[in-house]
Amino acid sequence: SGNAHPNIYPYDVVATGTSPIFLAVGNDRQFRLMCKHLGNEVLADDPRFATAGQRSVNRAVLKPLLEQAFSALDGVQLADDLMAVGVPAAPVLNVAQALQAPHTAHREMVVRMGDYTGLGAPVKLSRTPASYRFAPLSEGTQFMDAAND
Repeated sequence: SGNAHPNIYPYDVVATGTSPIFLAVGNDRQFRLMCKHLGNEVLADDPRFATAGQRSVNRAVLKPLLEQAFSALDGVQLADDLMAVGVPAAPVLNVAQALQAPHTAHREMVVRMGDYTGLGAPVKLSRTPASYRFAPLSEGTQFMDAAND
């Protein structure tokens, strides 16, 4: 099923006019809010999609309808707009975009030590925070040379 949730829909990556977004529409209220934001409340009233169970059963029909509705929209802006109205959504980012995202900076997920840049510890503990004292060696021969000294 890829990124899609087996029992909840839309809880999946969907295409937009620019970049894909991930929707995490977990209930009927969120689905209705999304449809209202799109100006497509008819979709929320459609018996095939009116309830979470029906959306899950009819996901193969619903996904192309959503992608058609999203086709003229910017993915990043759409995700921001949906979040603002209470619908969980986020743009799908490539690695470079993810490393530059505000949330990544806030969580201190990029560590720079001299010429080395890498990922920080994902688990953040207030009393015992991660520390970074040494950059990894760039080549195995350096390790062997250091071990032989």
